[in-house]
Amino acid sequence: MKKLKISYRHRLKFSTVISISSESLVKIGNGLHTQRNVTIQNDGGSLIIGKNVFFNENCNIVAHKKIEIGDNSTFGPNVCIYDHDHDFRKEGFISEDVVIGKNVWIGANVVILRGTVIGDNCVVGAGCIVKGKYPNNMIIIQKREEELKLISK
Repeated sequence: MKKLKISYRHRLKFSTVISISSESLVKIGNGLHTQRNVTIQNDGGSLIIGKNVFFNENCNIVAHKKIEIGDNSTFGPNVCIYDHDHDFRKEGFISEDVVIGKNVWIGANVVILRGTVIGDNCVVGAGCIVKGKYPNNMIIIQKREEELKLISK
């Protein structure tokens, strides 16, 4: 049985897709705002999006178990959120809840993986791949070293 609880006063671009399979629950608070090509997909789990959440272009959210996003959170372009991984040893998925707190800012090109908990008032820097538990009021960045090598002739 599909369940969709969606409040009013949303600004969804025409290319936003919300896909719900059977036995899914999707709850969206007031003020969801999306840019182009946002996909919100629930494949049998629970997806809860708080009030005044913004998804920039090309964001992709896929829930198999549970994804919860707190009020007033902002997502840069190309953010992907998955509460599951493919189980390559057998058919199916391995799933763990993803919880994103209130007032969280997620930079461009961030990937949020299964089992991640991001506390309230956090900032996740562009290009991060996050998995784990992050307490409230943290800035999460992943530094990368650049290495240059001369091409030998």
